[in-house]
Amino acid sequence: MNDTKMTEKEAYLAMFSFLEDYYNRTKLDEIGSLLSGMCIMSDEMPMDKAYWYEWKKAVQKSRDGKVDAEVRFSPADLSSNGQVSGRNQGGASRNLK
Repeated sequence: MNDTKMTEKEAYLAMFSFLEDYYNRTKLDEIGSLLSGMCIMSDEMPMDKAYWYEWKKAVQKSRDGKVDAEVRFSPADLSSNGQVSGRNQGGASRNLK
């Protein structure tokens, strides 16, 4: 993997691409709606300008180490071999900072 740092705009476009690919597979209206507000206009800002400022806040939160995306399972969620059991896959929790 390339360790080159991305600018905030490059990271935003990578997120857009990820969500666009996900939308193309799923056709979920919620994702399509999100993408429509995220589209970049001729002024190089998202159609919904609030998205850019929210994005910058999210980037700063990540840089400050305040994002915890780890999924944690309780012992009840795991089978005897340590795998997530089929009946409890929706029961995972995230401990957000």
